[in-house]
Amino acid sequence: MKIKKRYSIILAMGLLFIFNSYYPSWLITGSYTSNISNTFATNGIENNEKLELFEDGTFKGDSWGEGTWQLEHGLKGTEIKFTFGAFNEEGFSSYFYRKLFFSKPRIVLFRDLNSEFIKN
Repeated sequence: MKIKKRYSIILAMGLLFIFNSYYPSWLITGSYTSNISNTFATNGIENNEKLELFEDGTFKGDSWGEGTWQLEHGLKGTEIKFTFGAFNEEGFSSYFYRKLFFSKPRIVLFRDLNSEFIKN
């Protein structure tokens, strides 16, 4: 009986980790709004700017204009890479997280300063 409890706890912890770390594309597509508490390291992104991620791998945003995005899944979670600019020469790489596992997905701009795009 104790062995079944241990396996159940390990399975539950594993599922919570996957739920909080794995973000499929259907979950993250949609509208985001920037929440910037300090503009120190946000590369010119202001508070309440919009970012729209489309299912075809493109995006449109107030600060970066238009470009493409790509997801990479790994053991540390899901990363997102943005490519934008006149000749797609500029880029930005970040990751997703949720506060307390069940909140809306957030694209982190600068975690220590609570700067992020929050899904609407």
